[in-house]
Amino acid sequence: MWPVGEDLAGAKWHRPVDRIGFAVVSNAIKRDHQNYLAHGGLGFILGDGRLNYGRENLVEAYYTWHYRRGCSFPLTASHFDSPRL
Repeated sequence: MWPVGEDLAGAKWHRPVDRIGFAVVSNAIKRDHQNYLAHGGLGFILGDGRLNYGRENLVEAYYTWHYRRGCSFPLTASHFDSPRL
């Protein structure tokens, strides 16, 4: 797994309470864990050992616009790329 991300305050564009951010994450299951599940092992990610294990990728971005004290509007976008079954 390798996560990368950033979260910035809006001071640079004269909106100090606003926030913008993004994250990129890529996950995969190791071969020894795949073998463990294939031989009947249990874990928090349950599988029957016949699944198509592959890398799972996530990209997410957001902007939070603060209208006034106690009132904000978030805008988010996400993309998931999961292994095929």
